[in-house]
Amino acid sequence: MLACSNSSADEIVTYNIVSNLIKKGSLLNIGDKYGVTPLMRAAISGRVSVVELILEKDINIEMRDRQGWTAVFWTIYHNQPQCLEILLK
Repeated sequence: MLACSNSSADEIVTYNIVSNLIKKGSLLNIGDKYGVTPLMRAAISGRVSVVELILEKDINIEMRDRQGWTAVFWTIYHNQPQCLEILLK
């Protein structure tokens, strides 16, 4: 779900897109061809409201991509302290 990292839209637009995709049944525990999940994409992009939205669902926060990185690791790597704080709650 690349919409989680949409850099051309503001956070409200991205939140609404992701919310609608979730309502339509988008799978949140499935990664792309690199194993990167929607949670990871949102965290990498610093989309705080989208990270919170995804965490409201039944997801595996410990999922790893093909490199073995979790959303927490990606958040640290991309210097997204607000998202990191949310993920560590």
